[in-house]
Amino acid sequence: MARKSINAIIGEKIRELRKEQGMSQMSLAALVGVSYQQIQKYEKASGSISVERLEQLSKAFQISHQRVLPG
Repeated sequence: MARKSINAIIGEKIRELRKEQGMSQMSLAALVGVSYQQIQKYEKASGSISVERLEQLSKAFQISHQRVLPG
């Protein structure tokens, strides 16, 4: 079985956290300052995510950035 990329793991975590908090992609995007399409890309691991953006997402979720990172 192929190992998941770190972007896929982070994307799954973003989706999980967003759904746990009852947020839509649009509402999360508004909090972070990006388009909802960009949130879709993060969740589908269609590219990499910057450390700065991870910090913004963590603030939007009101959690430690360490909860978004694998391991």
